[in-house]
Amino acid sequence: MPLTSVAQTAGKVWRIAFLGSETAAAYAKQIEAMLAGLREYGYIDGKSLSIEYRWADGKPERLPELAADLVRQKVDVLVTHGGPATRAAKAATTQIPIIIATLGNDPAETGLVSSLARPGGNITGRVSMSMLLHVKQMELIREILPRARRIALLYSGNRGDGETTPKAMADAAQKLNLEIQVVRANRVEDIEAAFAEMLTKGIGALIVANQAQFITQSTRVAGLAVKHRIPMIGNQEFAESGALLGYGASILDNFRRVGYFVDRIAKGANPATMPIEQPTTFELVVNLKTAKALGITLPPSVMVRAERVIQ
Repeated sequence: MPLTSVAQTAGKVWRIAFLGSETAAAYAKQIEAMLAGLREYGYIDGKSLSIEYRWADGKPERLPELAADLVRQKVDVLVTHGGPATRAAKAATTQIPIIIATLGNDPAETGLVSSLARPGGNITGRVSMSMLLHVKQMELIREILPRARRIALLYSGNRGDGETTPKAMADAAQKLNLEIQVVRANRVEDIEAAFAEMLTKGIGALIVANQAQFITQSTRVAGLAVKHRIPMIGNQEFAESGALLGYGASILDNFRRVGYFVDRIAKGANPATMPIEQPTTFELVVNLKTAKALGITLPPSVMVRAERVIQ
C-alpha cells in the first residue's frame, strides 16, 4: 500500500532547510538519495514539501551566517551533514528540529547531544561513528600489509573539534603494533601538502577520514595515493574512486534515511527523545585495478569477504 504522510492528509507543505558544507554539485548524489527517502514517506518536493538549500562551498567560516539565514526563513526542519554544519545549526537555533544526515564523530563526545539514546535537545539523525570503522580499516591494512608499521590518518579538524577518531585509532594501533600519524588537511587546498608530509614521514598505508571535503575530493585523493604509491583505504565510495580498499556503510543510505526522521517529526515526535541511529550494514569493496598498479597481491582471506570487486 502507498505510504500516506500527515503532511498530505493535512494539506501542509513542509519547509525543509538543508545546510551543506561543500557544493551542490559535489553532493548531487547525496541530495538525490535524500529526496528519494522523502518520497518513500510521501513527501514530494514542490507538492507536500519545499526545500531551502544553503551551501558553504567548502568555506566553513560561512556556515554560521548560512545557518542563521535558514532560521530566519522559519523552516520546519533543518538537515545538516558533518560536524561544522551541525555545530553551526545548533548555535543558530534551539527550537527548530535538526536532522543529521551523516556525521563521523560521536556527537555526544563533542557536546552536540547528551547521548545517542536520548539526544536531549533539538538534534537527532544518523551518524557513521567513523572511528569504529577506521579501526576495522586498520585491521584490514594489517592483514594485507603485514610489514607496514606507520599508518597515516588523513583528517580534517583542529584539535578541540572532537578527537574521538584519532584517539580511538591510536589506542587500536598500539594493540596491533602499529603507529598512527595524523596528517591534517583542514581545507581542500591542503590535500596536496598532506601527501607531501606523508612522504617525508615514510607512511606505509593511508586511512582517509569519512569527512565531507575528502568525500567530495575522493577521485583526487585516491589518484594522489596511487601516484605516490601509498595503499589507501576509506569508505566504500573511495574504492569506487580508485582507492585500494573501501570499507564502511553507505553514505547514500544515510541521506536516504532523512525521510524517516522528517516523517517522525512531522507526526509529532520530539527530537530530544529520538535515538540517533548508527548504520548496521557494512560493505567491503576491493579495487583490483589499483592493487595491480601498486604491485599488491590481496590475500584470499580478504577476497572472500569482499562484497564487491572492481576489476
